[in-house]
Amino acid sequence: MRGILAVSSGSLALSFAAVVAFELISPSFIYEGDHKLRSAQTDLRILSGTVLSYRSKHGSLPDSLDQLATAGMVEKVPPDPWGGRYIYRRVDGGQGFQMYSAGIDTIDQRGQGDDIVTGEKEYKCDTYGSNCPLSPFEAARDALQLLFLISAITVVGVLVGILLRWALVRSST
Repeated sequence: MRGILAVSSGSLALSFAAVVAFELISPSFIYEGDHKLRSAQTDLRILSGTVLSYRSKHGSLPDSLDQLATAGMVEKVPPDPWGGRYIYRRVDGGQGFQMYSAGIDTIDQRGQGDDIVTGEKEYKCDTYGSNCPLSPFEAARDALQLLFLISAITVVGVLVGILLRWALVRSST
């Protein structure tokens, strides 16, 4: 019974340490350089869902994104990460809609070019810092961060396991 408890507690501690460590490093380690792009895509997904909720509630799509605020569905329509307005157009005779950000160059390319959309699209490294190849320095840095993370998780798991076993032995005497 003691062995099972110690192993389970140690595994739980190791899992917890992994989650905490991942949360601490993931924003800069995984998404470095393209946070504005991802922020715009998140805003677009939220606004799209709000437009669909508006249609469910009112029976038609809003004429503009500002109508979402007028209807009390959003406090205000946020600007895109570059300070511009999200572009919203009704299409298909008012039955559908298109929404996107004009992006860093602020030129409306109707969802093409460097415009930010929610679907699959390749963005240029020199424009958004996304999909960039790693330099040898960045690859080495990332490998060292990963090695450090694995070492830290292992050390924390071992220490927690030792402490739990010590507490178990002490409580049984």
